[in-house]
Amino acid sequence: MNQPLRYILVDDDDFDRLSLEAEASKFPFLKKVAACCHALEAAELIARHQPDIVFLDIEMPDISGIELARMLGKDSRVMPIFITSHPEFAIEAYDIEAFDYLLKPLSAERFARCMHRLEEFYRLQRDAATFAKEQESGCIVIKQGHEKMKVRVNDIVYLEAMKDYTRLVLTDGQYLVLTTLSAIQEKLPAEKFVRIHRSYIVNQEKVSSVKGNKVQVLKAELPVSKLYKDALKGMLSLILVFCCLGGFGQYKEKMAAWVAKCDSLRLNASVNQAQLRQTGIEGLAMCHPDDLANRSRFCMYAGLGYYYASRFDSAQYYFTQSLYAGQAAQDVRLVSKACVTLIPVDFQLQLKDKVDSVKNILQSIVDTTHDHDLLEIGYYSLGNYYQLKSYYSSAQDNFIRSLQLREREADTSSDPKRKFDFAIQCDMLSKLYLNTGTPDKSLDALRRGERFAAVSPNVANRLTSSFVEAYTTSGRIDSALYYDRKLEANVGNPLLFPSEIVSSDLNIAIYYLDQKQYARAAPWIEKADSVAAKIKSPLLNFQVQMTQARYFVGVGKNQQAIELLNLSMPVAKQLDKELYSTDLKYMALAQEGKGNTAAALQYSKEYSEVTDSLNKEKLSRTFADLETRYQTNQKQQRIDALDKENQLRVLELENAAHTRLLLALGLAAMGVIALLLYFFYRNKERLSRELRVANETKARLFGIIGHDLRSPVSKIVRLMQLQKERPELFAGEAAQQHEEKIKKASESVLETMEDLLLWSKSQMQHFTPNLRPIRIADVVDKEIAFIRQQDGQVELVNETPGGLLQETDENFLGVIVRNLLQNAVRHSDGGAPVVIKADGMSLTVTNRAGLVDVAALNARLVNGQIDSRSSGLGLQIAADLAARIRAKLYFRGDGGRMLTAVVDWN
Repeated sequence: MNQPLRYILVDDDDFDRLSLEAEASKFPFLKKVAACCHALEAAELIARHQPDIVFLDIEMPDISGIELARMLGKDSRVMPIFITSHPEFAIEAYDIEAFDYLLKPLSAERFARCMHRLEEFYRLQRDAATFAKEQESGCIVIKQGHEKMKVRVNDIVYLEAMKDYTRLVLTDGQYLVLTTLSAIQEKLPAEKFVRIHRSYIVNQEKVSSVKGNKVQVLKAELPVSKLYKDALKGMLSLILVFCCLGGFGQYKEKMAAWVAKCDSLRLNASVNQAQLRQTGIEGLAMCHPDDLANRSRFCMYAGLGYYYASRFDSAQYYFTQSLYAGQAAQDVRLVSKACVTLIPVDFQLQLKDKVDSVKNILQSIVDTTHDHDLLEIGYYSLGNYYQLKSYYSSAQDNFIRSLQLREREADTSSDPKRKFDFAIQCDMLSKLYLNTGTPDKSLDALRRGERFAAVSPNVANRLTSSFVEAYTTSGRIDSALYYDRKLEANVGNPLLFPSEIVSSDLNIAIYYLDQKQYARAAPWIEKADSVAAKIKSPLLNFQVQMTQARYFVGVGKNQQAIELLNLSMPVAKQLDKELYSTDLKYMALAQEGKGNTAAALQYSKEYSEVTDSLNKEKLSRTFADLETRYQTNQKQQRIDALDKENQLRVLELENAAHTRLLLALGLAAMGVIALLLYFFYRNKERLSRELRVANETKARLFGIIGHDLRSPVSKIVRLMQLQKERPELFAGEAAQQHEEKIKKASESVLETMEDLLLWSKSQMQHFTPNLRPIRIADVVDKEIAFIRQQDGQVELVNETPGGLLQETDENFLGVIVRNLLQNAVRHSDGGAPVVIKADGMSLTVTNRAGLVDVAALNARLVNGQIDSRSSGLGLQIAADLAARIRAKLYFRGDGGRMLTAVVDWN
């Protein structure tokens, strides 16, 4: 890093400041410019020194670190990093775009990880700026001997590979450079330079003619190989378009023709990426300076070409220019389209402030428009935003809203773009369902989009590949193989759609690896590796390496697995923490298989730490998602209320105008206004009541979380802490018992979260249970099996008739039975079995317990409040869910010491 990153340290604890300075001094790219103990003093120092980073404590006198970061604002160039002993402020800190959130006491390893991420972030920013500067200058730098010199891009005629050298032929000379042809190609604008042969790249502007499989460039005749014949087609189509444009006399007609050309290329942009970039930039060159609308469109097309070539920095530049031009043109549609493309690119480049800024622009458009097209675009992009943030519930809501608006127009319109957008969005929704573990819903979404597969090869192959993924995830390998054969038949040349081919092959291989059918997995991995190696895509190679490593671990080739994992782990660490945890898991297994016990334990320990961190992040995202949905619903209610108020004002103005014209109708108009006011305030009271109910539900939700999640999570934390402090206690069988305890506690947390999410849904006003005939005995057997895994000491007896059917919701009933069984097992004295019976009117769970106050139990259920010392989640969830499936839960004493829980459908 050329320039050090300047930082200011703000903490009211002298020891913590010294500790942080000591850690920061280990990193040469950091330079301290000031330190203080008060937020107000820090604000003055920041204004004076303009640092790159500020390390902030949260709890300080008068003004907290959070408040100081808010004072700086999201547009500030200062990057806040919080270091505090309070984990509860993490969500609020990330909401104001903190780079990281470190907990005291400060760990040297954790601080080092943060610094490495920070260094990489600023390196990427610097590289992106350098690349953009080179692109704007129109020159590239080459090395001749010990000197560096600039060469104008427009002067280059063609390039020829000559073993380790590359010959640059210019209009007025030539150079021989010690570098590969591919390395120079990366520096050249793809819209101008096209590879026609493994040994040749030509400047399209210098091509004078095309004869068969050869092109004429100045006095040289260069060959075009079969692999690059599409480049020849691109040149011919470009020449044809120029010829057609020669007949247009009007500027508007030329622009319309060029936009139509770009739209046709966009339908298959993954294949036509170079042509799309070129056509977009050519359109920009033809645009008048004051034609802002078309400038926005052509910037969009150029950015899409770079995006499909995975050149995200250039894509981000053109998309941003498209947004600026759309705003200057005051065209809301162009602004919306630019925002749609900017969100995933800014996420990819980790530009959090820009992502949220673009999202806010879109949100304001969605909140204030009734235009269907704008709402389609807005809801889709908001869904993409929330999906990238792993807020899956909010993402699903927005995707479904957009699809509902798009579907009717896609069915009735002849515009292929509408069908294209609908099908692609169905694919996005299917990916979302796979992330949430619902492959059946994923398949339903794909079937909705499949009817428009013929609109573009890009759509057809993308959907087909997604079908393979969904079927392998759901365990239906025959259907997955059918769609894989269909994909191969459609594609023909795998190099045209490498991502879809490799993804499909690897998903089938992973299915066989899950089934431990290694011989069947091997050919699919080899096939994927063959395509990825030819394309030389870092991302595809990484995916293949992970799968190959897993295969080698399974067949006992541990050294080969270790070599591949050493290649894939750095990439996984940058891309995704879950992928990194998977690599750590298989590295530990490979090291153990090779006999490297110490290394295996080290990787296993790191795997446990990463997994624990992942679980915390998922829990945090789940709560943030719930809060986002709640806020979105509240905002929608406010918007609806404002719409009604606006309608009321319009009516008042109209009636006032009529009153001035027709005095006789004035009294009638006043009566109408009074009636409208009556209904308005009555509706406002209803909304207030609903708000109170929502707040009560929220209070109950956090009460439940505070009781039932604290115990299993605390158990996991205690076990992990004991393992850290007393590792000698976890050797041999003790280690296996320790892992089993952690597994059971984690499963308990997961089941509790699933019950909690189901209960949360049941509290929603518009959520309706799926009532259908259910075989009661099957549900009871499933829950008994689950209870026995956790506690096999109490005997459980199912006396439910096998043929008994009851119209109910299977998921709701399962949660009710599970919680009643857990309650019975927990309070059983072990002297008698727990017995489950059912008939057409009720279901009962009977256990032998000590003296129990049945009346107090029933009063607690009726009261509906969470008692953190006793009832907790189980009985309250069971009672609430029973009410939603038209049943009632209560307890009765059956004489002696027997206690019976009754779910009554009567």
